[in-house]
Amino acid sequence: MDRNKTAKEKEEDYNNLLREEYVKRILADGFEILEPEGNELLIDLDTPEQIRMFHSQYEMLERNMCDECYPLAKFIWPSRGGNGEHVYIAMDFNMTPGERIAFQAALGSDPKRELLSLIRFKKGDIKPTILVEVPGMWPQENIKIARRMSIKYTDGQ
Repeated sequence: MDRNKTAKEKEEDYNNLLREEYVKRILADGFEILEPEGNELLIDLDTPEQIRMFHSQYEMLERNMCDECYPLAKFIWPSRGGNGEHVYIAMDFNMTPGERIAFQAALGSDPKRELLSLIRFKKGDIKPTILVEVPGMWPQENIKIARRMSIKYTDGQ
């Protein structure tokens, strides 16, 4: 990678090898990685406006989803930077990575993150969505329970 690139350009110049290096570095720094299962959304809210939008959009999601495609679990916790929030939602249906990105974006997740995730997906990244978490600061046990409860939706994904 060209060392003269800005941090923004480096972030956007992405491939699977760089993702592997990034994940290794994050884990070595003591953080944890949360990757979604086939029926899960991971939403990154960085601003008060995004947080307000999420709550409004989530209410719309709940009002309009059918009985067979409804949120099963939702957990919200402070993001790593402390100014925003991360959200985990387990749906009762599986989705493609592209559908996941669309739902996350529609629910107010950081638009830059979702655009780059979509680009990563189009470039062949099969897991373009992750959240970086501080150990002990996210509802890991609750998510494990939600995953056990929704196992039929994640089988084969």
